Amino acid sequence: MDYTPSDDIEKSLDLTEQLMLGYYREYGLVWDRGKRRELLDSVEHFHILNKGSFIGFFAFFKEEDHIYVCDLQLSPEHQNKGVGSAVMQHIIGIASSLGLMAIKLSVFKSNSVAMHLYRRIGFVVSEEGKMVDRLSYELT
Repeated sequence: MDYTPSDDIEKSLDLTEQLMLGYYREYGLVWDRGKRRELLDSVEHFHILNKGSFIGFFAFFKEEDHIYVCDLQLSPEHQNKGVGSAVMQHIIGIASSLGLMAIKLSVFKSNSVAMHLYRRIGFVVSEEGKMVDRLSYELT
């Protein structure tokens, strides 16, 4: 598996829309592709490749003492196969190498697949919301 910096935001947006539109509808939110494009254009954005084929992406930005993961999207056929865990271990390595103290992210409350992944890795809920929980992982 390879993690490649990418400017191909449209491919990432297509996958995000495919995977997340249901959650947006569930919570009565409006999917705004333009705003998502602006976000991905302003952060570190990597495609996840398996034997050269696009299977997902992740995006993050660095804050003073932590990394904030704003996206981790995997094609459905690559979920629950260890790819998400491998990507998160890679991000943990990045944060550690930068001397940061934590990794933070947000997850829709009803996204049980993502919640299971993050909790299994060691993330804890740091703030509960109506629609979204904020999770954090402390580096030691």
